[in-house]
Amino acid sequence: MSDFKMPIEHELWLKTDGKEGQQFNLAGKDFSNKDLTNSIIIDVIFDGVNMDYADLSYSNLGYCSFKYASLINSIIVKAEANDTVFERAKLNNCNFFRTTFIRTNFSQADLRNTNFSGTLLKEADFSNAILDKCLFAEASLSGARGLETVKLKWIDIGQNGCIKKLYGIEAIRWLQREAEKPL
Repeated sequence: MSDFKMPIEHELWLKTDGKEGQQFNLAGKDFSNKDLTNSIIIDVIFDGVNMDYADLSYSNLGYCSFKYASLINSIIVKAEANDTVFERAKLNNCNFFRTTFIRTNFSQADLRNTNFSGTLLKEADFSNAILDKCLFAEASLSGARGLETVKLKWIDIGQNGCIKKLYGIEAIRWLQREAEKPL
């Protein structure tokens, strides 16, 4: 369980919409192998951090920025990361099972081998992201953008432990069809 605490200056910054206090900036810090489960981390700057092998399950990461961050092999299960920026982040081999990513920016992120099973990706931006070998079983991509620009060899859309791979353009078309579905 996490003992992560937000500083008073950041709490004040949140309450006054940035008029007082100061936004919490943890850019470049090392959180690798940390247990940050059940954390409430709202609107914090994590640009360039190392969070490899970190566990952020059951956490609220809303409005945070993880630009250029490394979260390789991280676990972010049943969490919330709405309006969060993972632009150019390294998110290889992550487990995002049943996490909510509404309006999340994954542009140019490396998401190879990531588990998106049961994940809500409503209006997420995947422009120029790498989605090779990702699992999308029961994921909701309603309104997702940038899917025509993703890089991949194949994705797995199988359910209940069954593998169902889609390759190349067939995979991209499936992602686009899923994005066109209403929530």
